[in-house]
Amino acid sequence: MSTCKKCLVTSSRPEADFDSRGLCRLCRDYESGKRGGASPELVAWGRKDFSATVEGISGKRACDALVCLSGGKDSTWLASLLRGEYDLKLVGFYVDTGFQPAFSRANLDRAADRLGIPLEVFSWPDDFSRRFYRYFFTRPLASGLTGTVCRVCQLAIISAALGHARRRGIPLVLIGYSPYQSGGDWFYELKPEVFASAWRAMGDFWSDPAIPPGLRGRFYLPGGPGGETPPRVLMPLHVLDYP
Repeated sequence: MSTCKKCLVTSSRPEADFDSRGLCRLCRDYESGKRGGASPELVAWGRKDFSATVEGISGKRACDALVCLSGGKDSTWLASLLRGEYDLKLVGFYVDTGFQPAFSRANLDRAADRLGIPLEVFSWPDDFSRRFYRYFFTRPLASGLTGTVCRVCQLAIISAALGHARRRGIPLVLIGYSPYQSGGDWFYELKPEVFASAWRAMGDFWSDPAIPPGLRGRFYLPGGPGGETPPRVLMPLHVLDYP
């Protein structure tokens, strides 16, 4: 089995496609379209805020933070960093939409076991998954979200993580987006008003009476009954060192 010299993706991944330098296609694509990161001042501010946040939550509860895990290298690296360098008590959270490849789940289980992180899984029912994707593939939205279904899926997964954290009394949700993944209003912290604005673009899907109340209750729906402030959502790899 071969391994990419830069990102450690192995030849077991169908998209690896190593070149003569030993770089996978993912890294070559990254090189060809490299984007500039945030300013040093903004990164420094984020680092300071993250250190203060960790200090403020560490040891106050049975679980310090919920970390979203996918089985990929970014979220796995983040979980390792949070456990090794920050000694946070974590719960791992994974949303199974029914479309993830089997090797991702195998990687996830192995990583959670080695890091000593309890893993809690939310599996979408098949009928909900079909309804969800059919809705967004057949209803063009003004924001263009249907052109990138990953965005609506991303919002739903974050919503599920927020709902899970709220039920568990966990104050912080951590997502392993890489330094060049997301930016602008989504840099480092996903503020409630930004999430709510993006959520409104999803239209009336969540008011569908065919969605059982118990299933709808697994998600955090901005503007829903209660009006409680959701847990904070941070993307620490936007400001921390990442090889």
